[in-house]
Amino acid sequence: MPPNEMNNRASSEYNAEDIQILDEIDAVRLRPGMYIGSTGREGLQ
Repeated sequence: MPPNEMNNRASSEYNAEDIQILDEIDAVRLRPGMYIGSTGREGLQ
């Protein structure tokens, strides 16, 4: 990532508009590693 892009991301503010509320299944689909530990062979039993 170019340095100027990194600075733009760091200076942006995090606020309530950045929060997404997901249904249970959507949260699992978006971040499976949080629920099963790994998406590799060991995590998908």
